Amino acid sequence: MVQDFNGGILIDTRIAFGGVAGCGSFGRPADAWKDLMKKEFDLVNIFRWVDDNLFVKTLHSKVEMDHIVARSEQLGVKTNATKYSPFKEEQKYIGFVWNATKKTVRLPDNKKYQRVQQVKAFLVPGAEFTFAQVEQLAGRLNHVSYILPQLRCYLNSLYRWMNGWIHRRTNRTLPKDARVDLEYWLSMLLQYKETRMIQNPDPIEIGWWGMPLPASE
Repeated sequence: MVQDFNGGILIDTRIAFGGVAGCGSFGRPADAWKDLMKKEFDLVNIFRWVDDNLFVKTLHSKVEMDHIVARSEQLGVKTNATKYSPFKEEQKYIGFVWNATKKTVRLPDNKKYQRVQQVKAFLVPGAEFTFAQVEQLAGRLNHVSYILPQLRCYLNSLYRWMNGWIHRRTNRTLPKDARVDLEYWLSMLLQYKETRMIQNPDPIEIGWWGMPLPASE
């Protein structure tokens, strides 16, 4: 919101969405709301990304999402009753499924299937693609690389392909280096199950033990 030299008010109705976790007119009220929720309810933490929120509590906490939504409504923070889910072991957040018990993160099954089919379409011999199709593929695989960071280096060929795309209205076939990278992406996606970003702190029972013995000549 800006006031011009004539006393008028200019309102930007196209605020950038998703650039950071919450900025400007989104971030400050949301930060205040988050602080109130953490103070009033027995929560471990609250994670925000624009208008997507993840609430974390312990198993012993009696707070429920119905309580949080009701209090938010009182504060004027509207919540779509069809889009929030109750506390449970697994939750979807920023496009990934997080498991609090196993301490893992994975792609939703439908998203994994979509990414596999999208990569397969690019591997069809002789197929041609628009710049927008390649840009979309790179963006979606880049999102996957947040939970598979070891695959980021296999995106370079796609970005190199786009950088060399002079006439963007023309269709082009898949370059050899991009084909090699996408074949590796496909093999990894087909066998991928889940990712553990942090070491599991729970003790692990092993069924064996050993003692070192010196070897004599």
